[in-house]
Amino acid sequence: MNDTLSFVRAACPVVHRIGGAWFFTEDVAREGAKVGVTDRFALYAAGRGGVLGDCHPDVVASAFAFFPPQLVAAKYREGIAATPPMECARAYAAGLAAWGDRLLGDLPGVERLADFGRRIADSVRPMGLPLFAGWRALPAPSGPGGAAALALQVLRELRGDLHIHAVVAKELTPLEAILGKDGPERARELSYPEPYPPIEDFVDRREAAEDLTDRLVAPAYAVLDATERSDFLSLLRAAEAATLAP
Repeated sequence: MNDTLSFVRAACPVVHRIGGAWFFTEDVAREGAKVGVTDRFALYAAGRGGVLGDCHPDVVASAFAFFPPQLVAAKYREGIAATPPMECARAYAAGLAAWGDRLLGDLPGVERLADFGRRIADSVRPMGLPLFAGWRALPAPSGPGGAAALALQVLRELRGDLHIHAVVAKELTPLEAILGKDGPERARELSYPEPYPPIEDFVDRREAAEDLTDRLVAPAYAVLDATERSDFLSLLRAAEAATLAP
């Protein structure tokens, strides 16, 4: 287990950074404009949350968890006013595929990166993991870069959904979880009203939530053997360099 945890702790931050790099790109904006969604956060809310299907905005806000629910609900409504939720999701995924093909399409080993990601994701039996399950159900893009990008997005949602479970288990509020990880600047960026509670009141529980998240993720990543783990990490780092280069 210790070896797997070390692997998870090395891989998941890279997956998270790559995943966050595409949300508001021009590739995505172009696809959103085709379906009439031009506000970037409306596209994020309705595109990322659209995989949940035709549901109440409160369901999407619950799945997003760490954003103020009224903000998510308002932007989700704005997005689906232009086009149905699954159409938003498909447009958002098309933007992801275009982004992946543009930046990862020529990466040596990109097909292997996609295969590793899919194997990890496909090993999971989802229980209370709605965004992960929804994104995993989308068809893989035909281009190798897009396929790799989608696989990494699915893994990002896996850890995100499991992190919600961990935060709830450690009796943290969404605001406390944000403050404990990213500080008051991020809370202000997300429009949480001040004053904020002192971080020292819950910092131990916040650290425990991170540890529990890693432990919940570990069984999925355990499907790769030692050689595959090394290869996956190398490919992840190369993908990060390709997608986050200035």
